[in-house]
Amino acid sequence: MLGVYRSHKEYYQFVLSELSKLAQTRPDQIREYQNAISKMLLLNLDPLVSVIEPLYPNIGRPAMMQLEIFRSFVLMKDLKIPLNNWVDKLAFNPVLRIIAGFNYDYMPKTSSYYDFINRTVPLDEAPVLRGFKPKPKKKLKNTT
Repeated sequence: MLGVYRSHKEYYQFVLSELSKLAQTRPDQIREYQNAISKMLLLNLDPLVSVIEPLYPNIGRPAMMQLEIFRSFVLMKDLKIPLNNWVDKLAFNPVLRIIAGFNYDYMPKTSSYYDFINRTVPLDEAPVLRGFKPKPKKKLKNTT
């Protein structure tokens, strides 16, 4: 089950209000990421909800922040940062955290990103199983 998600309009308002607060203390950081900010504000993920929602079962705990994780993947790819480094960078960079859509109180771990990947891009590969080879019963004789 997909948890509560922000519409694009709510996301847009969240980013603008949070960045305006942050601009008072860190205007240089905002200027550094101005291209990424404008890209993310244009990216409307509302149609993605109908694609993602069937990937999560209707029982159990609702999945949280799935649109934000997708938006975070787009940012990560745009900035060319590997996933493990990306999660650490988000934790310490408030501008990137805001434009990805995350609140200060909740940041998904790396495992949430991998779970999202496994649900959206299922691999049909079966695990490689090797057959059992018993040890030889006869010992080789020394020919010297």
